[in-house]
Amino acid sequence: MHLHQLVCGDIIEYISSTKNNYDLIVGSGVLIFFGDLQDAVTKIAQKILPSGHFVFTLYESKHNDIEIRDNMHFAHSEKYIEQVAKQAGLHIKQIKPVIHEYEHEQPQPGFVVSLCK
Repeated sequence: MHLHQLVCGDIIEYISSTKNNYDLIVGSGVLIFFGDLQDAVTKIAQKILPSGHFVFTLYESKHNDIEIRDNMHFAHSEKYIEQVAKQAGLHIKQIKPVIHEYEHEQPQPGFVVSLCK
């Protein structure tokens, strides 16, 4: 059975209550609202099928594992992402540096992260 679904809501509430497992979970512009990513990534990892992926975006922190930005969003270091993935039992397929978005016409560095089981 293939389930194609877009869920708009609280990611932790949904992932904690669903009985479904997924091939792909995407969180674009979602985890920038989380400082500590461990709980969210661990819960999502539990819902990914053995061949599944979790793909998401983050702002890049070059100074700390986690930092709050002027726009009240969080940024994370690549080292921190690697630690969180490992503790959640996921492997890094790719951490790609990108421009997360533009603020006041200035590029804001970030990552597209792809994790797999």
